Amino acid sequence: MLYFTVYLAVFISLLTISSARGNFGYGQQYGNQVCDKNVHQRAKEMIRVEMQRSQPVNSGNPPYDSRYPGLTNSYQVNNYTNNRNYLSDQLNDHQCKLMRQAFDDLLINTPLCDPIGSYQFQASSDLIQQARNFLVQHCERNQGWRYAQCFKRREIVECENQYNYLKSRTVDQGRNYARHNNNQPISYELCQAFETFRNCVISQSRSCYTTDLDLLGTYFVDKAHNVAWSCLPSQITTISDSYSRRTDLSYPPNPGSGYYPQPPYGQYPNIPNPNNNPMMATVSPYQTQNQPFPIETIDRAGVGGALSGIHTGTVTVCIERVRPFENSCLDHLIMRQREARYGRSSNDVQRRICCALFRYRDCLSRVVLERCFDNSRVTVDILMGDRNREITQSCRDVTRDQCNTAKQLFVSFNLMVISLITISILNNIFR
Repeated sequence: MLYFTVYLAVFISLLTISSARGNFGYGQQYGNQVCDKNVHQRAKEMIRVEMQRSQPVNSGNPPYDSRYPGLTNSYQVNNYTNNRNYLSDQLNDHQCKLMRQAFDDLLINTPLCDPIGSYQFQASSDLIQQARNFLVQHCERNQGWRYAQCFKRREIVECENQYNYLKSRTVDQGRNYARHNNNQPISYELCQAFETFRNCVISQSRSCYTTDLDLLGTYFVDKAHNVAWSCLPSQITTISDSYSRRTDLSYPPNPGSGYYPQPPYGQYPNIPNPNNNPMMATVSPYQTQNQPFPIETIDRAGVGGALSGIHTGTVTVCIERVRPFENSCLDHLIMRQREARYGRSSNDVQRRICCALFRYRDCLSRVVLERCFDNSRVTVDILMGDRNREITQSCRDVTRDQCNTAKQLFVSFNLMVISLITISILNNIFR
């Protein structure tokens, strides 16, 4: 009976491994992850709406992509784009934030909802690449991940090198469904390599600025191309708060009503009010919310951010929510600044003080993100107060890399001292 149980366990294990390898880590269901069709559909419609709104329009109707019939009917708008000359080459921060939210959701849900090789998957793949190009052109000019200090860190570069090494060891099994040269045939080994890379980057980037974390979506697409939306993570909860910051939301049946909140009309001087414009009577629910920031979604709204005049009262609300948790960040700042007095030189003391300020700002950024779902710097700047000026004036010659290096050198020095003491003790014992 014991042998039979062992054989049965081995057989089930082999069957499970075989099934996993046959699915390559993607499909409509993976473990306890199930496709959320509502999120997937809204993300696609949101992306198409933003891309259509940004295009120059000569006729009375907005541009329409005939390759995706029936998917954007609820967002077809008659003649309202005639007044949209305010949309220039660059979008405002709120529009970019909405676009990133939809882009991240599309990346996460495409492997869950669209079977590889299907028309739906190819349509989603095309839309992801269009959205990536749109974000780079309209939201990331001189502000993309290539310019962000987070992705220049040695730890992130090591994650990339590890991914390139693992990718080079994968066997091409001939599954070449892709049309673009950058796209790769998907295999179980390649998905494993990408998941290792993704988890590595997410783990190492948690201390980065939230504005840098917003670029994770386009970063993964640029580094892994079609692999970024063809492979499932082992669990979606491992993705960073910025990359999946909407996984805890409840979605109303009305698309866009609270999920992608629109700023109040009249706050942006160039955004026409649909109530005063008969040409915009048929605008989608995304555009015609009577209450853009309802009570249940105020945490997810733009909390001031870099947006001029947008619902500025919520900045005060956010600050009040953060205050009870701010003391912990302040205590660590005071402790590190006291320890800085024991530096080896005046330059080392100044470096330690600046590193303490950097970590204090990072701590505030995380608290604001967790309590207010705000990824802008305005609320953090208010909480920082005069310390912002101290960073600008006194820490211009200190970089974050110096802080990380100093920590590693300190740990190495301690290990060396401990090793010498241990060797000395052992020598005395065995004499």
